Amino acid sequence: MPPILILDTDMDTDCDDAGALALAMLFHRQGHIRLGAVVCDVLSPWPAAYTRVALNAYGLEEVPVGLNCHYHNSSAYTAYIDQLRTKNFPFYNELIARQHGLVPGKIPGLVDAIALYRRILADSADQGAVICAVGLLTLLPALLASAPCKYSPLSGHELVKRKVRELVTMANAPFPQGEETFNWRMDAANAASAIANWPTPITVSWCGSDILTSPPDQPPGNPIHEAYRIWQRGKQDLRRSSWDLIATLWTSGLHTDLFIRRTPAQLSFNQENAHYQWTFEKDTGNHGCLYPNTSNEAITAIIQKLLDEATKGSFA
Repeated sequence: MPPILILDTDMDTDCDDAGALALAMLFHRQGHIRLGAVVCDVLSPWPAAYTRVALNAYGLEEVPVGLNCHYHNSSAYTAYIDQLRTKNFPFYNELIARQHGLVPGKIPGLVDAIALYRRILADSADQGAVICAVGLLTLLPALLASAPCKYSPLSGHELVKRKVRELVTMANAPFPQGEETFNWRMDAANAASAIANWPTPITVSWCGSDILTSPPDQPPGNPIHEAYRIWQRGKQDLRRSSWDLIATLWTSGLHTDLFIRRTPAQLSFNQENAHYQWTFEKDTGNHGCLYPNTSNEAITAIIQKLLDEATKGSFA
């Protein structure tokens, strides 16, 4: 039975989140994973609205979308978004959602993110789910702290421990130490809590800066291509780093020979200065870090082929 994938994304400021969703939808259609849910982790209706547009466009109306309903964006992330707005940055999620008539109050099928997490995990086989977090880690501590509910009598921590095989988190955190630059930094308190308290193996996916991919121009109205086009502000060279796509590819179990997961190791993260530290103690750590096992060109070719197939082959 294929693992259930929960894609946890900000789907807000960078188009590679849209590329990651495209790959997740492709792997779902091909049967490599079952896309159990897409959870949008920032406090805004537009990431979920765009996600609903994209899922519907590719015939995946049955895949639920989780909305962050309660957990405020950090001051760092709020300041970052405010800065982008002062520069008239084009937010593809809002623009595309509005084009499709999905505006706050008129977005069908959205579910509270933590309730959705608990429902999908409760329905999973033991060790049958994988969480791929390509955005902020805002919701994961809330999931761990969640109380028993109608979906499961287990606490959040016990539910995750029983049901989740692996947490894959995209972050700029290669061995041995340094300062994370965005995903963890933008909500450092929750990132530190999630990393310190997560009860299952964690894999950090950091590579992708030099793996530049772009979706095809066709078919017209493709919401994945539109996300890239809007993000690139109409430039002709629609290429973008593939950080989130690599994390999603790893969770699928496909092309694992492209990467090496270096382990055992143990990861810590300091919320005060966004500094991370890997320590290496034989047979004690359940954290690992992905490294390329081949050239950037070889990885790019495979991801581009998958992305072309994902965005072109089954567009409804």
